Amino acid sequence: MLARPMDISLDNALLLQCGQLLLEKKQLYVDIVEINPPMIMYLSMIPAGLSKLIASYQAPCFNFCVCTLSILSAVLGIRILDGVEKPDDKAYVPSVIVALGVGALLMSPIIYFGEREHIAVLLILPFFLLRWVRNTGGSTCKFLACFVGILAGIGCCIKPYFLLLPGFAEIFWLCKSRDFKSLLNVEIGSAALACLLYAAHFLLLPAESRHNYFQVLIPLTVQGYQAYNHDLLKIIVLDNVPLVRPVLVIGALLLAILLRRRCSLLLPWSAWTVAGYLIFVLQQKGFHYHTIPMRYGMAMLCVLEVMTLLLMVRDKVFANRQQKPATDVVTVVFVLLALLSLGGCGAMVVRFVQAGKHNFYLAENLTPPCAAQVVRSSNEGDSVFFFDTGGGYQYPMLVQLNRRPGSRFMDMSPFAMVRYVQTHAKSEEQRKEAASYEDQILTQLGDDFESRKTKLVLIPEHEWALPADFSVFQYLDEHRFFQREMKNYKQIASTCKYRVYQRVTD
Repeated sequence: MLARPMDISLDNALLLQCGQLLLEKKQLYVDIVEINPPMIMYLSMIPAGLSKLIASYQAPCFNFCVCTLSILSAVLGIRILDGVEKPDDKAYVPSVIVALGVGALLMSPIIYFGEREHIAVLLILPFFLLRWVRNTGGSTCKFLACFVGILAGIGCCIKPYFLLLPGFAEIFWLCKSRDFKSLLNVEIGSAALACLLYAAHFLLLPAESRHNYFQVLIPLTVQGYQAYNHDLLKIIVLDNVPLVRPVLVIGALLLAILLRRRCSLLLPWSAWTVAGYLIFVLQQKGFHYHTIPMRYGMAMLCVLEVMTLLLMVRDKVFANRQQKPATDVVTVVFVLLALLSLGGCGAMVVRFVQAGKHNFYLAENLTPPCAAQVVRSSNEGDSVFFFDTGGGYQYPMLVQLNRRPGSRFMDMSPFAMVRYVQTHAKSEEQRKEAASYEDQILTQLGDDFESRKTKLVLIPEHEWALPADFSVFQYLDEHRFFQREMKNYKQIASTCKYRVYQRVTD
């Protein structure tokens, strides 16, 4: 982050723009059409607000906020571990601290830094550690427990899937203790309260926002988000190297079961890892950042298992000594694993630096020539629109160049989903509703181009999540979109895969 402070991933850049628009009092799901639940957009207001406060670029402010949250999560975790009471558990506290550091390094490489999964893990982690401390007879102060619970509640609200992370661990502890009174704690109460307040806040949203979210976007996402799905078998079994992911997960889980009597944290982390794997599989998109919770659980498991095995060897070798070198073992393992993790992250940094001198985090269709065209044809603060169904590939570039979204549609994934529903609808009513919303999307695009004085509009020939033979340009031409909605635009260039249209009148 210090070497490349302007780096930001596509999802984070898109959501950062949502946060900026919310600060400008734009109406959620009306002036900002985005399928994500609102919590992550509320959180994105923090770096967007910091950027405005200090008059700096948004990307470095975002990275600073995520770094600050990472430090806060680690400090809270270490503070919570002070409450461990049992001597057997205390012996593993240094190992847990080592695992926290190594897990953080493995969890958040540059291209995933600050993703929703990353943020959720950072927010939920202190809560998870506190629940382990509670269930092993330890304690902590009520204020800290309340604060940690609120953070966990916020983390779980980013995506509903994230409830599985603390949920699976709680199920494990309940099955072990069979004591439901263990749930009557400050941290669980504050986490539940945070979730309930978040749910209740939807009642305070304007009626139009509620209607668009619950009656339009959620049904559309349920029916049409499959347009982005990958084959489930490939997601479960295949990776860059076939079978590596499931073999590693199963191996780590089996070893945790074998070593469970030596370290009471192994099975809870196993529950976390299984939950993380389910989060990845249930979303069925195959995006690598969806593996962040699972990878963090795996990192914690592997470090704890290595430490457990080393401590077992130590106990065997130094069985007759009163003083055993526990600290030395921890230090050596920490150094080795930290070097290994830093080496992996370093290799990724080198790969991105070698890719070019530009800071842009870009897909193939958004190469530096495309960015250069945007720079030549617009100014800072201008609105620019990409007909992009790929989840916002243009946003890192727009954030780095200080351009604004050219439409209420943060990306064109609703269009891709509408096309999918029309093709796969189970009833004629669904097909008609999708066709009606498709016409509405095109009309609203034209309205936005006029109201926002969108400077540039970039139209591709083909787009992600649409059939391979579907021509976006031909479709828009057949629907007279250019004649009806883009009368004030002329084509000025063709760069990468886009036709570039510039506004000629105000």
